[in-house]
Parts: sequence; structure tokens; C-alpha cells
Amino acid sequence: MQKKLSTKIVVHCALFLAIALVLRNFSYTVPIGGSGGMRLGVSGFFYKLPSFVFGPMYGGIVCGLYDLLAYVIKPEGAYIFPMTFVMIAGGIISGWIFRLIKSNKAESVRSAYIVFIAIIGMAGVFNHLNVLYHPNGMWGSFLIGLNKKTGFFTYGFYIVALIGVIFYAINSFLQKKSKGGFAHDYMKVFAAVLVSDIFVTTVNTFVLMAFIPSLGKLGFITFYLPRLAQEIASVFITSYFVTYFYKLYNKISK
Repeated sequence: MQKKLSTKIVVHCALFLAIALVLRNFSYTVPIGGSGGMRLGVSGFFYKLPSFVFGPMYGGIVCGLYDLLAYVIKPEGAYIFPMTFVMIAGGIISGWIFRLIKSNKAESVRSAYIVFIAIIGMAGVFNHLNVLYHPNGMWGSFLIGLNKKTGFFTYGFYIVALIGVIFYAINSFLQKKSKGGFAHDYMKVFAAVLVSDIFVTTVNTFVLMAFIPSLGKLGFITFYLPRLAQEIASVFITSYFVTYFYKLYNKISK
């Protein structure tokens, strides 16, 4: 029975992986600094799905295989091997977080989300005040010493907090309109995808700047902020469809 179950999971993971690889052909790469900076597409709906349906181990494997096979099938630039390991880590993180909070009440997840966004906003205010009024203090001088990166810890935090509030309002609207447990699962999937995607985007930004000379010449903020903004914005859509297919798969498998 266990062997049969494992075979079923492997087959279904392979199916999700195949769909993601096909959909990758319809994605679009936005160039930044003369190189591929970020990719816009819908393949993430399917290569991320195993993390939620089958758990972090299968999710990590599928994410890693997707990154590797995508290059083999349609290479775009040089293969950067550390990014495959980052993808694996991203799949594991999203599956682990979802498993961790899956049994929690949606209200608890929403409360934690509000606290998280509030902390980001207050951190931005705190950093901004130190830069403006205490430039010679320990923390103020540290932030100013970051030069172009200083804005990420002030205005960048404001933008992230604002986007977080907007997403929360959208989810609250969906919760009132949707039936069943979709809205409750959506909030949990959203939390898992958000943390995972921010991790992957942040680490891969350093990897890309280290391996691609043209990107290495860009300021970190110049390269990172557009990628982060795109990634955060895509979390809403990705989480929505991952939740939809997650619910659909569980319904069909029963």
C-alpha cells in the first residue's frame, strides 16, 4: 500500500512538473541590466503545487528538477547551479510552512500576518527617523553607510507594508465572497508562498550579481527592488491558483 501510494505521488509530481515546463514556454523574461532579471509566467502554479499537496520533500525535489530541466529544454544564458539549490530550498520552505500552519485557525494566521506587516512598517519608520535625525548614531551611521541600499530599509519597507495591506484587503474581500474553506486555505498558502518567494528572490539576487558581471555592476537596490516588487505582486495570483488547484486535487483524489 505504501509503495502504491509513493508511486502515485511520483507520477502526479511528474505530471505537475511536465505541465509547469510546458507553461514555461509562455512566460516572459524582463531584462534588467542587459541580462534576464525576472521571469513573468504561470508555470509557478504547478511546480509549487507539490509542496502543498505532498509535503516539503516532494516540493523541493520538483522545484529543483524544474529549474534543471527548464535549462536543459530551453537554455537562456549560462546555467547557474546555486540557483537550483535555492529553488529546492524554496520548495521545502513553502511546504514546511504550510504543513506547520495548516491546522491553525485562519484567524491566527491573519493576526500573525497583520503583526508581520506592522513590524515592517514600523521598522521603516524607525530606520527613516534614525537616518534623518540621528545620522551620527550607531544605527543611523550604519544605514547611511549602506549608500544606495539605505532606501531599501526606509522607503522599501514602506512599499512592502503598503502592498501587504492591499493584499490583506483583497483577501478579506475574497473571504466574504467565497464559499467553503477556500479563503481560509488561501491565507495559509499565501503566507507560505510569500516567505518562500521572498527567500528565493533575495538569495538569487545575490547569486545572479555574483555570477553575471553586468548585473554585478548594478546597485543592489536597483536590481533587487524591481524583482522583489514583481515577486510580492505575483504572490497574490500564485497563491490564489495554487489554493484553487490544491482544493481541486484533494476533491478529485477523494
